[in-house]
Amino acid sequence: LKEFLTHQVYTCEVVVTNVSTDHQSFQVLWQIPEGALPLTNTSYQKTETKELGPYTTLTFKFHFYFPETGQFVQFPTNITMNEKVVATAKTCHFDVVSELTEITFEMFSDYIQSGDIDKICEFLATANLIEAEKGFKFGDILWLLKDKDTFYKIIKILKDRLIYSNDVWSYSMHHGDKELLQEYLQRNRLVLSRYNISFSEDLFHPSAEYIRFRHLDYYPLVNARAHQMADDDSQGILNREFRETYNRFLFKLAEKESLNTEDKLNWAFYYLLQDKTKEAIDMFAQIDGSTLFDNEGMRIQYDYLGAYLDFYNGPESNFLLAREVVTKYADYPVLYWKGLFQEIHEQLQEFDGLLDLGKDIYQADEHKKRVNLKKSKNLAPALEARLDRNEILLDYMNIPKLDIKYYVIDPELMFSKSPFITQNTDEFSYIKPLQVDTYELDPDQNTFRAVIGQEYASKTLIIEVIGGGKQVFLPYFSTELKVIVNENFGELKVTDQQGSPLAKVYVKVYARHHGGDVKFFRDGYTDIRGKIEYSQSSSGKLGQIEKFSIFIMSDELGSLAKECAPPTNVKKHN
Repeated sequence: LKEFLTHQVYTCEVVVTNVSTDHQSFQVLWQIPEGALPLTNTSYQKTETKELGPYTTLTFKFHFYFPETGQFVQFPTNITMNEKVVATAKTCHFDVVSELTEITFEMFSDYIQSGDIDKICEFLATANLIEAEKGFKFGDILWLLKDKDTFYKIIKILKDRLIYSNDVWSYSMHHGDKELLQEYLQRNRLVLSRYNISFSEDLFHPSAEYIRFRHLDYYPLVNARAHQMADDDSQGILNREFRETYNRFLFKLAEKESLNTEDKLNWAFYYLLQDKTKEAIDMFAQIDGSTLFDNEGMRIQYDYLGAYLDFYNGPESNFLLAREVVTKYADYPVLYWKGLFQEIHEQLQEFDGLLDLGKDIYQADEHKKRVNLKKSKNLAPALEARLDRNEILLDYMNIPKLDIKYYVIDPELMFSKSPFITQNTDEFSYIKPLQVDTYELDPDQNTFRAVIGQEYASKTLIIEVIGGGKQVFLPYFSTELKVIVNENFGELKVTDQQGSPLAKVYVKVYARHHGGDVKFFRDGYTDIRGKIEYSQSSSGKLGQIEKFSIFIMSDELGSLAKECAPPTNVKKHN
């Protein structure tokens, strides 16, 4: 520099290098120029002791400015060792002026100091900006961009040269230029997606891979409680992953002026995950299905959710909507979706009493895994028993023969030992029953009645039913409910005396853990088929459970208690 400006901050950098093979200790003396004032903790002059290893370099800086114009000299920095000066810098002279009289334009900072917009634009149009020619930095011109004319001049130059600067384009927001702002947002879609910011679609619509919020499926997500505890107003969503997703979803919606079809479908789905069926139905009703076409992405999601929610409308409509939807997608080419609609179809068939899975299983056929699983359920021995006045009503599958044993018990003693009604029934294995009846069962039937003898009609009994490797203990109580438990798969079915499935029957499940603790596991209601997967709970760990005690209650048909082991064909988590 030939001239220096007043009130301009300058920095002096001192570089010391040890080019010898020895470790050196020395003193360095430096001072700011005459007529200058120090800045940022800089002294007027200072002597410091420094040390340098072999072939190493030391750099330090001090800062100053000139308050007045004039001709000034800076005492040269020098280094002394053993009281002898061994190195000295050159003496510097400073010609300090209030305005530059001569601009050399050797550095880009000279262009900026000149304030000549035409010169600056000429430099931007010809210099190698990518390689930072003459120390060019985009940050040095940002203060000029607040002027609208200058902004558009620089934008045109950069566009003509196919050069993009994120900092320069960001001033499109300052000037309200929609086209340039769209370019800026598109360039920053990845960064913006991290903050889950919503923009109007005509301004910015990021592609799916850059959207931070993504719809996630949670299967199976079964809430432990169907009803919130009376003394817990802040239970909220217990599943941490779903809670975080739902919060991100709500924040996303809060930034939007209106909800589109995808938003409403997601919201209805998230309501269902929280067992808020009424809210899900109301949200789904806000979607105008007539605006969706079969080739659009949301059509199949809309149809599936409509079929699913149709189950909650009750059997009065005979589930006409669900039947229409599954017929429409019976031959859908995407196997995942075809499987989902097939499950709805099978539930409807089971509700109609038409489902027949057959008895042949081909374990080597990997493509029939889901069908084989259903066939396995159909071939597995199953035995359920209940009492109706003086009769034992048996429901069985794949059991050719069974025995019925009668034990007289003290009911007060039985219930005082454990909340599990038949917790101590293993003791009956060592007690001779008062009577044993053996029956051959018809393989073409699935029900059987055995009459309790008159001599036991007035007694309290534990009745043991054994057959097909299954063992059932019954306390002698009556009920109008008919319950079949598929223990291997953690599923039960509730029907009336005529075998019609009962929906909305309340089921509460307790679990006895391996340590002996008895704890609440889950509750819920049966579906349109009269079924509930009692072993499914996102907060329960099947690997720690020894036995289930299930309480089934209907306001009209009475109550019934069942006990069963954890399912064997459901994945267990410890």
